[in-house]
Amino acid sequence: MRLFIAVLILLLSIPAKADFASTMSMGLIVKYFKDSSNEIIDHAAAKADSTAASVAQKALIVVNELERAYQDSMQMTFDELDESQQIALNGISELIDQAVAGVELSTRSFERLSTKAHALVISLPGTDRSPKFYDVSPRYIPQHAVIGDNVVLNVDAFNFYKGEKSGKKPWLELNDRKIQAVEVSQGQAIFHIKKSLFQYDGQHVSPQKMTLHAYGGTKLIGNEDEYTYDIVIYLPPIKVATVEIYSVYESVRHTQRKKSGEFHQKSSYHHTKSSCDHQAKPSDGWKIDPDKPNVTFITTQNKNGKFQSFGSIHEQLITVCLKADPRGTKYGNKWEHEGEIRGYVEFDEYRIEQAPAPSKLKEGTVSLLNSVSQQIPKEASGFIVKVKGLDDSDLEYFMATEANRFVKIEYDAGTGIVIVRPKPAQNIYEL
Repeated sequence: MRLFIAVLILLLSIPAKADFASTMSMGLIVKYFKDSSNEIIDHAAAKADSTAASVAQKALIVVNELERAYQDSMQMTFDELDESQQIALNGISELIDQAVAGVELSTRSFERLSTKAHALVISLPGTDRSPKFYDVSPRYIPQHAVIGDNVVLNVDAFNFYKGEKSGKKPWLELNDRKIQAVEVSQGQAIFHIKKSLFQYDGQHVSPQKMTLHAYGGTKLIGNEDEYTYDIVIYLPPIKVATVEIYSVYESVRHTQRKKSGEFHQKSSYHHTKSSCDHQAKPSDGWKIDPDKPNVTFITTQNKNGKFQSFGSIHEQLITVCLKADPRGTKYGNKWEHEGEIRGYVEFDEYRIEQAPAPSKLKEGTVSLLNSVSQQIPKEASGFIVKVKGLDDSDLEYFMATEANRFVKIEYDAGTGIVIVRPKPAQNIYEL
């Protein structure tokens, strides 16, 4: 889309949506499709995105057909095309813009793209008897799926010229090597490609660009026209994800009974005395639960005294209200004895033992051939599985037996074993 907008600004005409400017030349339109297809190929490789790979191939088909149809008239402008071709090109560009922007196309959108591409191709001049390449399979070829030394590639087309008399069968050009078709029908050519011809690092999805050469047209046998098509397939590595397995733990609440020091409240000979200044405090590092203090005043000595109440209860403090009256015989304004009360407080205190950080138990690679497993310690409260997919996505699962595009997670509560398995290649790459 960035290139498309830049071209429109250059031409001082910015139509609505993805429509091409009426004065845009076929040369610029072809360049737009070619640049867009390269961006989508990079995305298809980076994200192992089979839909994007299919869109890129459709864009390349459009490029090849436009280059062939207008090779001598690249200055022809968009408004010189017939209406059906304009509608098809605008529709194709709109869907390709979405793919360039990373928008995942629905099945219906891709079907629309295929239909419009086909409608455009058959409407172009000089294409009535030419071969029409339209698909290749498989598009993703995992290394472990290759049996023997050869990759078997099926190339589908209309009007494939079989070349029984002239010997001009379809062939592929890959890294400056020529690969002849081993079987040809009017609708398909089958190629056996040696694995050693591919450029493949084994760590990333590697796009493999090649050129299909096919023959046809209306000329005499032995003098047929040659048609070329750009084809891209992708070689993914065996690795599909890196995983880390962690054990997790819960915080633990410890509770114990606390006994305060002794409290003493005494009256005078003349007056009653009361106070709420008596304070009970938890041990260092411990707290009182104001909602459930389970607090009790224990009297150890009482001479006309009284426990009145707990004045307040906080996390770090309980205040105790005590009262003492003078006692005995009163002589004038003085009593015979002072009153007093002694006692202490019992209450529950608690502390939280914070859970340790999740502990990494294992890090490993899940491939199409290997799983990663780990036993979770019995004292752990659960586990976390972190998955970094081939597309660089980072996902985290807590106590989950789930699956994403690349892996599925299994957990046996009886044995405490977590297993991270690869999804089948046909699920990952939609083979």
